Amino acid sequence: MRLSQVVFLSLFGFAAAAPAPDGLDSSAAVVADDFKPDWDAFESDFKLALEESEADASLAKRLNTQSASNVAYGKAIYAAGSAAVNQIKGLKNWNKAREQFTQLVTQGMMDHNPDPKTAVAAICYNKGYGIQNPEGIYGLHSEKISVWPASTDYDCFYMGKNNAFWSYGDGGTINLFTRWQHGACRFDDKSDLYC
Repeated sequence: MRLSQVVFLSLFGFAAAAPAPDGLDSSAAVVADDFKPDWDAFESDFKLALEESEADASLAKRLNTQSASNVAYGKAIYAAGSAAVNQIKGLKNWNKAREQFTQLVTQGMMDHNPDPKTAVAAICYNKGYGIQNPEGIYGLHSEKISVWPASTDYDCFYMGKNNAFWSYGDGGTINLFTRWQHGACRFDDKSDLYC
């Protein structure tokens, strides 16, 4: 047996014994058209992630993006992102997983908004953007999604009244999803949000 064959067979053995990369799991693949969120599981996962963020002081510190008042927003975004990842892990279509992720995270953010009088909108976006008043966004947190081998991250945050979000890239639910309280904001045809 030649050295190149021995090296190849050794590497093949390592690959077979290596754990699957993140995003590959034993859960059954879900056809994107059949995907329906399990809101009970989402709520359970949200509560679990929220407990984790409250028990882990270093995580709470990382979630505090500007001040102590921002911690509650950061925790809600972190928990919504964790719950969303658990919901979509069976989706193997990258674009469908991203679409569902942005929708689930923003819904979880609005459902668990720590201060609805202050924060009237939830935004997740993974391109460049501008904010009219950066002081009027809350809990800015990067949420990562991966469907092996692809991965990306989204900036997710709450936005208050008398503010505007301008998207500088592609819109669509793959890259951007926003939710807001009824009558508090308007979304224009350029994928910009005004509250």
